[in-house]
Amino acid sequence: MSSRRPSSSPGAPVDRLGSIVDPERVKLLSFVSKVAVRACQSHGIGPLIIFFYDPEMDYFRPLGAFDPDGSTVDGLDDAIYCVVRGREIPPLFTLNSAAPVSHLQLPESLGRSLTSAGIINLPLLVPLHSGTELFGFVVADTIRAQGDRADYTSDALVALAKSLSEYLETLVPLVELSRSESMLRLLDRVSSALIAEVGVEEVIQLAIEGVSSLFGSGEVRYVTRVSPGGDTTKVIASSTGNPGRHGIRTVNEGASGYVFSTGSSALIGDRDAKEFWPKYPSLEPFFASPKLSALSSMAAPVFNEMGRVVAVIGATNDKPGMFSHADLRILESLCAKLSSVIQREELFTIYRRRVGELELLRRLSIGTSGTRSYVRLAREVGSILRSDLHVLGGFLAVADGRGWSDPIVLPLVDNQVDLELPYYDPSDGFSWKHGEPLPIISGNDTIGYLFVQMAEGPDANAEWLRLMQTVSHQLGAALANVMAYNSSLSAAEEAGTAAAKAHREAEKIRAITDTVRDVIIVFSAQGNVEFVTPSVTEISGYSPEEVTEMGLKLIETASRRRIFIELRRMIADFQSGRETVGADHSIELEVYSAGGSLVLLEVKLSLLHGTLGQVEGFVASARDVSARKELEESLRYSAYHDPLTGLPNRRMIEQRLTEALSIRGQTASEVAILFVDLDGFKRINDTMGHEAGDQVLLEVTQRIVACVRPYDTVGRLGGDEFVVLLEGVVDRNLPAAIARRVTESLEGNIYISERQLLISASIGVAVSSPSTSDASELLRRADAAMYGAKRSGGSISVGEQDQHLSNDRSLLLAPQLLLALDNSELELHFQPIVQIRTGEIVGYEGLLRWYHESLGWVPPADFVPSGEAAGLAGALARVVLNEAISMIRKLSAIGSDAWVSINYSPRQFVSKRLEDLLAVLTVAGREVSSRLVVEITETSALYWDDDVAKWVNKLDSLGVRFALDDFGSGFSSLSNLRDLPVQIVKVDRKFVQGAPEARMDGAIVGAVLMMARSKGAMIIGEGVETPDQLALLRTMGVDMAQGYLISRARTVSDVLLYHESLYGVWQAS
Repeated sequence: MSSRRPSSSPGAPVDRLGSIVDPERVKLLSFVSKVAVRACQSHGIGPLIIFFYDPEMDYFRPLGAFDPDGSTVDGLDDAIYCVVRGREIPPLFTLNSAAPVSHLQLPESLGRSLTSAGIINLPLLVPLHSGTELFGFVVADTIRAQGDRADYTSDALVALAKSLSEYLETLVPLVELSRSESMLRLLDRVSSALIAEVGVEEVIQLAIEGVSSLFGSGEVRYVTRVSPGGDTTKVIASSTGNPGRHGIRTVNEGASGYVFSTGSSALIGDRDAKEFWPKYPSLEPFFASPKLSALSSMAAPVFNEMGRVVAVIGATNDKPGMFSHADLRILESLCAKLSSVIQREELFTIYRRRVGELELLRRLSIGTSGTRSYVRLAREVGSILRSDLHVLGGFLAVADGRGWSDPIVLPLVDNQVDLELPYYDPSDGFSWKHGEPLPIISGNDTIGYLFVQMAEGPDANAEWLRLMQTVSHQLGAALANVMAYNSSLSAAEEAGTAAAKAHREAEKIRAITDTVRDVIIVFSAQGNVEFVTPSVTEISGYSPEEVTEMGLKLIETASRRRIFIELRRMIADFQSGRETVGADHSIELEVYSAGGSLVLLEVKLSLLHGTLGQVEGFVASARDVSARKELEESLRYSAYHDPLTGLPNRRMIEQRLTEALSIRGQTASEVAILFVDLDGFKRINDTMGHEAGDQVLLEVTQRIVACVRPYDTVGRLGGDEFVVLLEGVVDRNLPAAIARRVTESLEGNIYISERQLLISASIGVAVSSPSTSDASELLRRADAAMYGAKRSGGSISVGEQDQHLSNDRSLLLAPQLLLALDNSELELHFQPIVQIRTGEIVGYEGLLRWYHESLGWVPPADFVPSGEAAGLAGALARVVLNEAISMIRKLSAIGSDAWVSINYSPRQFVSKRLEDLLAVLTVAGREVSSRLVVEITETSALYWDDDVAKWVNKLDSLGVRFALDDFGSGFSSLSNLRDLPVQIVKVDRKFVQGAPEARMDGAIVGAVLMMARSKGAMIIGEGVETPDQLALLRTMGVDMAQGYLISRARTVSDVLLYHESLYGVWQAS
């Protein structure tokens, strides 16, 4: 709830409600209608409209119009909806009293609403307040249903304001609960879609429909740029089902345009409000277009892996004031989830593109290796381009030995379209009407040109050009080989004509082979090297002379056997008349390098035949594929590992989990998943930067790995989510034990950039059963358990509800709390507990307090959850215990036998803390332990296991008693009360305070009292604030009472002074 106020004077409105969402709104309006009918009947007023205040947007919005006959009009209905500015209402009345006003005194925007609601007589303006804070107002008709004007005395007007305020203030927790549950359901659905790897379009549509349902807005849109980095946008998904109707818009229009331009979220409460734009001048240029008609709008960004805004989710409504900052924060959480979807899809796209490029390179390498004619080379390349790149046709132009004055132009494939031949001009080079030629380079020379016609037309994008450059590079080597071969044949044919000509041709062959990138080795039938190209030195480090001397010893032993097997097959095929080796046939071999390492080569073999057809040797054409293999391995590793931590990613975790589930039956064991989510990690990124966040993730990785067994698997799903896969689980207590080990490990300090951080984690545990076969289902169960732990504030599965400070300062508060513990700044105050029948004080509840030198008194609701999340649960427990023991001894010294109770949270009610408690009380003695009561919450009681029970029994033997605190505020039932070994039950204040008027609350107190009596437990009523409440508890037979009516919590000195003067007997005044 925001701390901003519209004015500093008493009576200024505060946020008590916020927005209400369907379907919970229907239930809420039904409840309010009953309250309104009762108010109309009790105070003699006619129809009324209820307004609540939104402080962040500074206006009142109607909840609904209610008639004494029970009819209701929703506040969102066009007939009564309006927005009233925060400054317009407070001057019309005093805070504690209703006031009749004329229609002329009311804001102009209320006129149509009053008429539609049937308020046609003198309006009555009723403030809704809590203490000195105004959280809304009611406008009612002052004429009774039967036509008599009500006699409104000043006392009656005050009573009316007080009555309506008390009725309507109870709506606050209902609305806050409905919003939290709706938000969590939507985020859980998107998270489930992520785990199930649902398609991007389906996840986006799910998010759009969820936002539309959550906010009830006019329209929700998913907007992207028409092209990456472009200045136009388009709607690709809409809650109205017709995204195309919006057309193409410029990127600088509306709330979505602001998000695209700045990367920040936007919220527009009322576009037409004069006072709005001076507060948000940077937004105003984006709303200059007359096409923008919505009065309310909000938008949040979706980021890709590089942190760029790739999409925006925007919600609009023609009514003003339809969205709040709380709504925007929910939308931002959803967009963060969608960013994970986009980033996952981008990674898969890059991976598929690189794999495709490698496959194209491999096919070109195999298809062109060993080719001896230009015609065959053109057809091989054309066939691959047609199948892989959807080429419709094209040509290959080669200079050959005749130069470019007479180039050879060959078709790549049987052209599927009518293509004109390229035209060659000796002065201007090639030109082609269907596109630009792609040069084919060998060394520093252009030895050919490639002309291709794509299926999409002649325009080439960057991806297509990159692929074609790969093709050109490979084709250059193949063309050089063909040229070398043709030159070798020409040289052989002309060798006998003249020595000079033979020498010249030999030089030409040598010049060509010196530039060929592939290694060509000619072996004799005996395995001796007769010829090798100089490029062998680049690959192996050996000179051609050294390779000639080594012969087949250059080849690794297993690879040598592979060559012999391949040659025998080729010779057998040749002798039987079959074709020996196809154009796409090659083998991979390893050869030794001069440095002693092995080099991987892709080799194509061809037989050498004599004039009579006999086999006289063979030729090996080889190229180094080590870099390609390393790239393939790198891509394979990247596809299965997290780039930051090196841990297995979601893909590998799911594969290993599937394998573990399939083989667990062989070992009679089960599989467990620990789903670890860091608490408050986003604040570290926001306040210290992503680099600091990455350092935290690396430190967390090391700590989690150190907590598991050597054969367990630790993985990172992304962001601050980790997973631990436990195999061979026989003892079902093992996963919880390892989870506790992880949480304790993470409680240690982390130092980033010379700053001390205290972190914690929420862990969800899921263990397979013999019927579990779906890895995704087990992950979903662990994820759901983790969210349960996060919602309850616990470290494993459940815990306290609130773990974040309202002003988001817990990161800084935790280290200061550590210093406060060292400086003994914390102290216990004690609230008396009295015996209702006699008035005697029988005990005190110790309540922890902290006075901060700059913040003043810090509420326990702020610093206790923050301290526990930072690993200080044990230190806080020790402070409380030492103070309680000291108080027991001081009470004994003044003759009082009153007991002292202390509170243990779920994080403190664990075996380690109970063991510490037993050790301290054993030393203190039974005279202390028998007067100590440990209060636990229902949440702690729900997870009472055998290990905890062991320590509870030992404490019971010392005389320690246990009390169930705030009964009825959590998730337990009367059956839990029946089964738990507690001696005292404290009924939650909401039942005690509601018992005098609410029949159900009184019935609950009675049921708890009967159950407690049956098991011999005492019952305490908490939160007693009025004499009526105390009298009802006495009538019902409740044993003890505690609350402000009796006394607030007092310091130690006040308690001791009070006992010395009144001898422990409470005199109620």
